[in-house]
Amino acid sequence: MRTGYMLTVGAMTLCLLSPGARSDSWVVVTESEKLLPTDTSHNARAGTSVDIFGDYIAAGAPEASGHDDGGIVYVWDRTSGSWALVAEIDPASVADGSEFGAALEFTTFETLVIGAPGFGEAGPTYNMGTGFLYAGDWSQNQEIPPAAASSGDQWGTDVSMYGYNVAIGSPLASFTGAESGAVSIFNYNSSIWLENQTVLPTDLASSSRFGSQVAMGEHWLAVGDYAALSTAGSGRVHLFHQDSEWDTFIEMQVLEDPTTGNGNSRFGEAIAMEGSLLAVSAPWGSIDDYVYVYELDGGTWGLLATLSDPNGDSASGFGASIAIEGDRIVVGANGADIGASNDGAAWVFEARGDNWVATHLLTMTSPGSSDFLGASIGFDGNTVVAGAYNDDDVATNSGAVYVYDLPISDCNGNGIDDVTDLADGTSVDCNANSVPDECESDCNGNGIADECDLADETSSDCNGNGIPDSCDDDCNGNGIPDDCDIHDEPRRDYDVNGTLDECEGIACWNYTWGTSYASIAEALEFVDDDLNSGSIGVFQYALDGEPGIDFTGTQVDFTAWEGLDFPVGGSVVLGDGVLMSQAEGEDQSLYFDGDVEVPLGVHTRLLSSDMGFTATGSVTIRPGAILEMGDGDIDFDGNTSLLGGTISHTEYLSFSGVFNGFGILDSQDVVQSGTMNVQADLEVIGMLYNSTSGVINVQNGVLTVLGGLTNTGTITGDVSGRGGERDTDGLAVFGDLACGDSSAMKLPAGLRLSVEGHVDIAATDAQLFNLADTELRCIGTGALQSVEVMSRDRGAVMDGFGAGEVGNFPLSVFRVGPATANVSLIDTHVNDAGARAAEAMYVESLVVDAGTTLQTNGLKIYCIEAVIDETAVVSDLDDIVIIDDSCQGDINGDLAVDVIDLLSVIAEWGPCKVPGGCDADIDDSGAIDILDLLAVIGAWGSCS
Repeated sequence: MRTGYMLTVGAMTLCLLSPGARSDSWVVVTESEKLLPTDTSHNARAGTSVDIFGDYIAAGAPEASGHDDGGIVYVWDRTSGSWALVAEIDPASVADGSEFGAALEFTTFETLVIGAPGFGEAGPTYNMGTGFLYAGDWSQNQEIPPAAASSGDQWGTDVSMYGYNVAIGSPLASFTGAESGAVSIFNYNSSIWLENQTVLPTDLASSSRFGSQVAMGEHWLAVGDYAALSTAGSGRVHLFHQDSEWDTFIEMQVLEDPTTGNGNSRFGEAIAMEGSLLAVSAPWGSIDDYVYVYELDGGTWGLLATLSDPNGDSASGFGASIAIEGDRIVVGANGADIGASNDGAAWVFEARGDNWVATHLLTMTSPGSSDFLGASIGFDGNTVVAGAYNDDDVATNSGAVYVYDLPISDCNGNGIDDVTDLADGTSVDCNANSVPDECESDCNGNGIADECDLADETSSDCNGNGIPDSCDDDCNGNGIPDDCDIHDEPRRDYDVNGTLDECEGIACWNYTWGTSYASIAEALEFVDDDLNSGSIGVFQYALDGEPGIDFTGTQVDFTAWEGLDFPVGGSVVLGDGVLMSQAEGEDQSLYFDGDVEVPLGVHTRLLSSDMGFTATGSVTIRPGAILEMGDGDIDFDGNTSLLGGTISHTEYLSFSGVFNGFGILDSQDVVQSGTMNVQADLEVIGMLYNSTSGVINVQNGVLTVLGGLTNTGTITGDVSGRGGERDTDGLAVFGDLACGDSSAMKLPAGLRLSVEGHVDIAATDAQLFNLADTELRCIGTGALQSVEVMSRDRGAVMDGFGAGEVGNFPLSVFRVGPATANVSLIDTHVNDAGARAAEAMYVESLVVDAGTTLQTNGLKIYCIEAVIDETAVVSDLDDIVIIDDSCQGDINGDLAVDVIDLLSVIAEWGPCKVPGGCDADIDDSGAIDILDLLAVIGAWGSCS
């Protein structure tokens, strides 16, 4: 939020800051002068390039008539406070299309270097480009064409000068590929400028356009190739260093757009360097337009700050141009809409401690549509020049240059600008924000600016409002500001009037009748008997000390001004129509640390929209009861008992404690990360996610999931004490069943696994994932239903039925149907512990019902028996292999009685240590003895 008001004086508009205004306010400045070209040709575009040095301003009009439409550079001199045109630089050698003045820059020697990227009329020199140097009398000093220039290179697209070095960029030169680009360095040698080096980066590629921007500083050269593809999007800036003024430049560092995902940003489209500061623009980013400020530290340029349009305009062209002066940076935003569409603007930023703050917005007195102010920028001292190359004052798109004299700040009114005050020590700036302390707020009158008072902890600020606590209101005189009392337990402002309730005698408020009460119990007691309803505002302090709340017989709307925490030991009995809602515009949560009960047949909509819910105590929903939630996050962290009722939520239910019961969970997603004991029929309407830590225990009845079931934890069954089992008991999934690679599932005999969707099982541990006693029933209704085969293909041997062995995932029954199931076997996971080959299915009993289809897809089903209805369709009966288990002496299950089986008898000879668990105990006598040996010898040979 901005603070302050606008004042217009002459041609200058200021945003006067109210006391305490900081980085969210800036001064708006319009031009002190507007400089126009003398050339009256259309599209001259004066202001395409600008620079200022002391009392000189130069501006390029690269499409002005000049000599045969080759461009003009104008130079103005400041005399007696105003600017007078002193030179129109228009060399005779500049011909049509030379674009003389497309780039220019002053140096401290009152020398002007000018680029003409279109220089060259025909043949091998066509659009070769070149550079020109002009001395202080603005007569030509020297033309400096690069020695290796050739047609189309466009040398002079950008130029920069520092000391005795001149850099000329050529983005279309083809040294290492078409339009890869290059930069030429010229050094001054007594009386002439000589080319010293062609600068190329180490990884220059075609179409990079290296040299599109150049900026020189003391022993440093920054070069942009904004068209280069980079890991961060598009564009890079290469940094080169020379140890002394005449040495060769060597590449030291490459910068890319620091904002992740800011693709096509054209990072490096504008560059400015001064001292230890470097500014790089990225004005076309997919996220936003940015200017990045880097600082040189120990030979490395590190990111110091990221600047963006202070108006929040992501399409303003912020970063079209940049200039640095001391600890201030001016950024052109030539596409900004300030007074007209695309009239343009420029922003001035100042370093304030570790932050960069927008201090001035430069605009035009008479803005014109598509003037593009800020397309070029120059900055020296306290004066900024900005080009608006599409200004129409002289002719269509003839261009103009705007001059801005930044106003001084003199907050203490002593006639000395604040910067000088601070530099001379006349004023102190304890918080380094460039504002003298005497201009800062000092509410407690201790002689220390409030901000420093708080930073030095000589005063506290509990509410973070930037005001020392001793200056805030404190109605109860406890030394704590009222709003901190309101925020912190146990004092609140229940009626939200800014005064503590304890200062008003209010503990609880009924909004329906506009009455206040000393407690919630009192408020409920006086709810209107006829309407049996009320809306009660609640804060936490009103709940503290309540032994319990019984909403039976009331339809109450609780409005929470903060999250409500029902304390441990405080039980809550909910009634019909009870609603917990948060205050408008607040994101609150409800916490139950004690017990919650929804009585028999009660329907309560507990939460309003977006209000979260967490229960760490026990929650009980009685038969026929409905607990309806809002749209916030719902977490049951304690014990939950669902006794034939319903828990309803549109999006998300989370259970991380112990869940016991039966009934309905009605939600788009149910996430189970604790223990869920299904004690009778439980229906999940939506998706059920059993997380890695989750355990689902089907003790009785059917767990029905109408969405899909994703299991990365454990699903099991506990038949102990189940009494009255039904053959339908178990798990029914009407969506897809997906089990992760480390998931566990073990359902005892009597529990059925029915799936209508795809069966996608990635489990690899046969000890954890064991369905040897389970019937897997595919109940699809005609749509193709894929089923993962999991077992290692051991062939037609009984070994495949060894439950719990590595690679073995047998089933008791695999049934396709009833109805119109259409099942396709797939093998997409490696379930057999890495023994990669086509896997298979081992089932004791295969049942393919009437009217169903089984597509084996070349995958084997090994079974002891198969019941296939004559109307069923099996794609390849050869893939169904019946294993004969009648061969008594075949101990290893290879369908032959041989020496291997004989050795097994000898190896296990003696008493069987595990009753019923010795493979060689053929007669089940509990011992391996002569009778077992004789059985092997008697059955010797093939079992076929």
